[in-house]
Amino acid sequence: MIFKVEFPTYLEQAVRKITNQENISIDCIVKALEGMYNKNEENLVENYSTNYSKEKKIAYLWYYFPYNLFKIHRPLSELHSANLLPEKVNVLDIACGPGTLSVGIAEFYKKLALKNPSKSYLLRICLVDKEEEFLSYAKILLDTVKDSAPKNLKIVYSTVTQTIQPQTRFRVEELFDIICAGNFLNYYEHGKKSMSYLPFFENVLEILDEKGSLILIEQSKKELSRPLKGIRDILVKSRRCNLFSPCLVDPSNGNEKCYDCYQAFEVEIENCGLIQALVDCGANKRKHHTRHPFSYVILRKDGQKRFDKGQRSSRSVFGVVKAKSWDHNSFAICDGENEIWVRLPNHDLIRRIDTGAIVSVKSGRILCNQKEISVQCDSQIEIIREF
Repeated sequence: MIFKVEFPTYLEQAVRKITNQENISIDCIVKALEGMYNKNEENLVENYSTNYSKEKKIAYLWYYFPYNLFKIHRPLSELHSANLLPEKVNVLDIACGPGTLSVGIAEFYKKLALKNPSKSYLLRICLVDKEEEFLSYAKILLDTVKDSAPKNLKIVYSTVTQTIQPQTRFRVEELFDIICAGNFLNYYEHGKKSMSYLPFFENVLEILDEKGSLILIEQSKKELSRPLKGIRDILVKSRRCNLFSPCLVDPSNGNEKCYDCYQAFEVEIENCGLIQALVDCGANKRKHHTRHPFSYVILRKDGQKRFDKGQRSSRSVFGVVKAKSWDHNSFAICDGENEIWVRLPNHDLIRRIDTGAIVSVKSGRILCNQKEISVQCDSQIEIIREF
């Protein structure tokens, strides 16, 4: 699915305010952005996780913050549609950086409050990061959202300076309704040690409310999202939690194919003055790529899932969209065992399919490797009538 959003002007002004306070020129920002990643993987990890200079922090605010801000809206929308998003919510933002996910959650609740003026919303956020400078930026950004929030939304936040280790355990007085982490498990943060953080997430589940949600968001590159899927599968197989979305396949069934499967969602930013200013000053990083794909999972402890199995009863073909074609209106559905491609005609009235969506096909042509096939008898994909 592609989100098309506009970056709020007041947040752009807040980023520029932080930049002026740090006395960083836009030329320095462009230089830092271009040098953020090194082709040598070992140097890349070192540059990203241990050598995050002030210039690179500001470069992140100018380029990556606008793109990452709205990624949390996808899982929040799913929870809201299922009536699982409380009006009074306690949030823990792990390795928050400049508060990207927290600000995104605040923006989402701001929209809820504006649409429901008769309701009162309370958003309490605890931000945890090892970088005090990032936490100071988060305070400015959250204060900016607070200043623009409607009267029926109250935002309260606190910060904790702490380095997250695999054995880290938080002591809390209250359980959290939402625990989130963005770009925490990828190679750039921990190299090949990302899976070593499994004990940390096992501990995190202990401070998650029984009706709460653990939301993990990572880049959609297959090799970068594998730790996310690996930890997801182990947690679900251990029965510590269940998978709410986006996939309907239960990893506890032991299907190894799910480990290599990844689903990409996208955010496209329109009219962002920060990014345009970087391009105007010579930045060419992803200059021709306005969309940033990402993967995510929502884990819960109460057995709730995005789609009920009862919704399958009237389907001719039922499955989860695993991949889609960018050139044609075609997509692959997956039942956990088989990947089957379905092609729809290109037509203005036929909406393009979103990755991770639930699919019902009443009639059509099923393709596999460009050949017509019939669905295997042992497939979990349900066929009510033949084509």
